[in-house]
Amino acid sequence: MIQKRIALWDNLKFFLILCVVLGHYSESYVSDAYKSLFMFVYTFHMPLFIFISGLFHRNTRIAQKICAYLAIFYIYKIAVFLVNAAFGKDPGFKVLEESGAPWFMFALAVFTLLTYLLREVNPYLLLVTGVILACFSGYDPSINSYLVLSRIIVFYPFYLLGTLFSGENMKRLERILENRYLQAAGVVILAVWAAMCLFGLDHVYILQILFIGRKPYSADLLEWGYLWRLLAYAITFLVGFSCILITPKKRIPVISVVGQRTLQIYFWHRIILYAFAYWGLPMAICPTRIGKILWMLIGVGLTLITSLKIFSFPTGTIMKFQKKTGKNIENSR
Repeated sequence: MIQKRIALWDNLKFFLILCVVLGHYSESYVSDAYKSLFMFVYTFHMPLFIFISGLFHRNTRIAQKICAYLAIFYIYKIAVFLVNAAFGKDPGFKVLEESGAPWFMFALAVFTLLTYLLREVNPYLLLVTGVILACFSGYDPSINSYLVLSRIIVFYPFYLLGTLFSGENMKRLERILENRYLQAAGVVILAVWAAMCLFGLDHVYILQILFIGRKPYSADLLEWGYLWRLLAYAITFLVGFSCILITPKKRIPVISVVGQRTLQIYFWHRIILYAFAYWGLPMAICPTRIGKILWMLIGVGLTLITSLKIFSFPTGTIMKFQKKTGKNIENSR
């Protein structure tokens, strides 16, 4: 049975992958505007991608999925290695450690395996346990980018939350999302948080390390780290849910199609950005305000270009191969 794609999630994924690309592009220059964009985007973009992955988790073809995710993870790492080496930079290669863009695929493989192995455990108990573990794992400095462990612990609750709304519960979620009062509240929440990131950056920037999820608590968070983590989770939940609420529910030309191809955009945009950086494009374009705007427009253009079918290799090929034993079309990054 072929499952019809849901426009809401494709539209949302377009917005999220655009946030990923622009977030990485904005790293090419340092300014308060960059920090504000960084704070706003990192509050929700990866948690929502992970939530959507959990939403469409199925306990089928587990081995194939895990192998596919790990294959993309290592191909991505090798591609970054080769680009760096080609431009004369000492690339380094750590088989079991990753702090850059490929981390998501390794984490997704672990999320898939954990959810399958723990399928008989009460999901609400798992969610509470996961949140508690994340709140206190930040005190352990050994939990970092090795085996992507820090991000796995921090972001797994969002995957679990997605699984709670899968299947028949997805219809309930879609009905909730039609509530006009909630939609209005979502607009207000997004506007308030955007204003905080833009005008109150000094007050909220302390949370940025928590939104990234890659490192243990910094010294200024250490005493009340678990409460700061709960606050970060609360903000992410409110802002992320608000993003879902205001996302159009009907198919939109170009946007809905690009939203189906976020995996290939995720793979190629960072590699191309590394090449741009080595060619000196950011330094040549970004010094002026107009240049920064142009640089962001280049990021938007790159998002659209890398969504073309010509860029479906190798991610599309790998994902099609793992689906050969099944007939379902799933909305997954």
